Amino acid sequence: MKRLTYLVNKLVELKISHTNECVEWPFSHNQFGHGNIGYKGKTTSVHRIAYEVYYGKPIENIICHKCDNPPCFNPLHLYDGTYKHNMRDVKNRNRMPKGENAGNAHLTEKEVIEIIQLLNQGDTVRSIAKQFPVTRQTIWLIKKGIMWNYLSRPWGNASPERPKAKSKKKLEPWMRKGKKGALSLDQAIEILRLLDNGITQISIANQFGISQSCISAIKLGRIKRFQHLLKSLPKMGKPKLSENEVIEIIHLLHTTDLTQIEIGKIFDITPSNIHAIKIGRIWKHLPRPW
Repeated sequence: MKRLTYLVNKLVELKISHTNECVEWPFSHNQFGHGNIGYKGKTTSVHRIAYEVYYGKPIENIICHKCDNPPCFNPLHLYDGTYKHNMRDVKNRNRMPKGENAGNAHLTEKEVIEIIQLLNQGDTVRSIAKQFPVTRQTIWLIKKGIMWNYLSRPWGNASPERPKAKSKKKLEPWMRKGKKGALSLDQAIEILRLLDNGITQISIANQFGISQSCISAIKLGRIKRFQHLLKSLPKMGKPKLSENEVIEIIHLLHTTDLTQIEIGKIFDITPSNIHAIKIGRIWKHLPRPW
């Protein structure tokens, strides 16, 4: 009660004098230097009560100091602000704990200087992280100047530039000459024949167990060892099947036990073309009994 009486008397004096000097709380303080007082059954900061009593209006946010003096409770030095305003003041007044004084610091300033030197020498983030009790992300943040940004870096705030290694184009198995999984010349010819007959790339890719990009590469001549085929195969043209021949093929597929390979030999076309006729990928307008 003594402290509350002291506060009220002081506020009355300030209301009359309008003094612009700091008025510091002479009693207990919290860890941030603000005065403590018991008010409405709980301990609260003096500067908050002083602002509320002096201006006669409820506090909506947090009360910030204009004077940057935590023990001061002169209402003329206080304003109703937000957390963003308070953090802005802390930053502008250089009161933000940094370096080793930060509560979550795991490195000393000496260790960070050593890390910067290692980075400048060309050591990788991964190798440096193994030498210190921090993660690779922390080393990366130090490298970028996001953490410990007040320490000077030879490369400035930007990370040191390193020559980019030439990336080797990864070859898929079907592109590797003489390797397991590579396409043979006969297979490439067959693929071009199917493309010439209007079979979709995805269907051909599924048939040969390769990607559509492989089919497209063969079609566009991007694979050197198959480029000569594009000059010769177009002369072959599409298989010369008449509508009557296709009807006969459909009849043989429906009424006989001949395989697609055997029917292909009869008409001098590939089994793939027979299969395409059977499932209706080509000559779609002709009816199938099945």
